[in-house]
Amino acid sequence: MNSTSSTATSRERTLRVAWILSAWAPFTSGAAFWIGGTAVLLGDFLRRTSEFIGVFVSWLVVWRSSSEPGNRGYPSPRREGVASLVTAAAMIVSACAIAVRAVAQVLSPVEAGNLSLGMFVVSAGALVNMAFWRRFRRLADERSTPVVEAQWRLYRAKTATDCAVLAVLLMHKLYPQSHWPAYADSIVSVCISVLLAISGVTVVNRSIGALSGADTASPPNH
Repeated sequence: MNSTSSTATSRERTLRVAWILSAWAPFTSGAAFWIGGTAVLLGDFLRRTSEFIGVFVSWLVVWRSSSEPGNRGYPSPRREGVASLVTAAAMIVSACAIAVRAVAQVLSPVEAGNLSLGMFVVSAGALVNMAFWRRFRRLADERSTPVVEAQWRLYRAKTATDCAVLAVLLMHKLYPQSHWPAYADSIVSVCISVLLAISGVTVVNRSIGALSGADTASPPNH
């Protein structure tokens, strides 16, 4: 197996593991929000659900291309562009939903419930996302394509978001009688939405060339 085929196989395998590990996230984060009830946990649930969809679609495009003879596992530029735009849409939709819930939290504060499950889910998610961020970054260094570029940026944003969410949940735990955790909840939620929106717009801009027919993902000639 040559280096080009090996890189394509590694990329497909990494995406497959990523969506399989992400499949549990909507259920656990949804349960955490149901129990905890804070704005940042709702944002976490919406973010993980939409991001799972984006990762799954990206894997589907790469997997389908790897099963087609003659392309060495590299999707067409148009397919790469569409998959990247799905990932970007997941980021932007999450950003809007989180921002709306953060504003609602300020206007009508909600007392936090049991946050133990939420802290566990976010902590585990941060470790997994950090590992995939580094993995996709290495793949991008080996061969940059719209899908891989979108994924490492997505996982970078997910890692930063998890750390911020965990900090807010710790504030709720340590200062349950204070009003500051509720304000921090909304502020961090807005910051998360801005980060996701910027990441999504960046991915959209990088995908324009692929959708217009730029051959950014074609394998090198041998």
